[in-house]
Amino acid sequence: MEVYDLRTDDRPFPLGIDSGRPVFSWKLRGKGFQRNYRIWVATSEEILNAGKGDLWDSGEVDSEEQFGIRYCGKPLSDQTEYYWRVTINGETEGRSKFETAFLGEAMRGSIWIGMPLAFAGATDLARLEFFPEKPVKRARFYVAALGCARCMLNGKLIADTYFDGAISVYRKCVYYRTHALEGVRLGKNVLCVELGYGFYGAKKLIGQVFLEYEDGSVCRIPTFAGRGWNMTKGAVIANSVYGGEVCDGRRLWDWSKPDTDMNTSEFTAAYCADPPAGRLTSCPIPPMRVAERFTPLSFRCEANRVIVDAGVNVTGWLRLRLKGKRGGRATVRYAEVLGEDGTLNCANLRAAENRDAYILAGEGEENWAPGFTYHGFRYAEIELKDAELLSAE
Repeated sequence: MEVYDLRTDDRPFPLGIDSGRPVFSWKLRGKGFQRNYRIWVATSEEILNAGKGDLWDSGEVDSEEQFGIRYCGKPLSDQTEYYWRVTINGETEGRSKFETAFLGEAMRGSIWIGMPLAFAGATDLARLEFFPEKPVKRARFYVAALGCARCMLNGKLIADTYFDGAISVYRKCVYYRTHALEGVRLGKNVLCVELGYGFYGAKKLIGQVFLEYEDGSVCRIPTFAGRGWNMTKGAVIANSVYGGEVCDGRRLWDWSKPDTDMNTSEFTAAYCADPPAGRLTSCPIPPMRVAERFTPLSFRCEANRVIVDAGVNVTGWLRLRLKGKRGGRATVRYAEVLGEDGTLNCANLRAAENRDAYILAGEGEENWAPGFTYHGFRYAEIELKDAELLSAE
């Protein structure tokens, strides 16, 4: 018999739970059945290895239950890693871990920040420079972004996810995510958050960077108004969940790379933004990710247009590989069916523009896919102006 799929609050290895009494669960496979279980929760793996739980030892419980086992140990602390172990029938064991975020008031000391209305329609880019002076053991970024955001550290995406933050009744609850910051180094680091409208219809964020050093000390960097967090217009010059996205490749700077100096004429100090009424809550919803990539079934070329057939109805977008003149453009429209004349039939879209566009930087091959919109479609029409389509998926 094997113990697998161990979960805390219904999540495997969660980074940011906000429950002081989390719920444990596990699954079994193989011969036999569960007669009893025993759970240990500890502050380190070494304590578990010694057969102890310095926070909780449930003792042997005669039960077949594998779901909804409530933690009943000592009080947990904020922003702390914990390890747990379960044994079944005194023999088979499984191990997992979890990490708390904020068990009380979330992100105390942080405020909501945003941009003036001068960049209406575009994404906003928030940029933070921070400078660890000693080796970092663990780094986290807690962020609630409305409507949605993509986060980068030192030139790389923190997580290849889309439409964080999750939809809620914002006057009651606003979800935040916990991201692991991998690759934090001594000296200068750059964290960037690109904000889109999402389903909220405005752009603002609240967050906190958490650094735990190898010597056990910690540092917290909240969001605040002023020159610590600096903001500018993003490369996406128009974005709407249903309307589509326009990205200007000429504005795709390397602002999230540490060796890129900040052009202060492009950036302005972050402004204090009005907070939503809802309580900040750790997000229990799995993030939206790309589930599958595939080459379309067919391409049909007509002058400067290409009709793409994905072969099946999908929710997503096209990723384009292009080359062309600086200022050239690729425009993509989407539909679920074709008309009798072979063109897109968009009647069911009503007033939704459902259109993406990319403006070329004119610097060799360029790869682009939208990040702040998505579409339900089988067919797509790519219109090219001063651009050549190399591939689409």
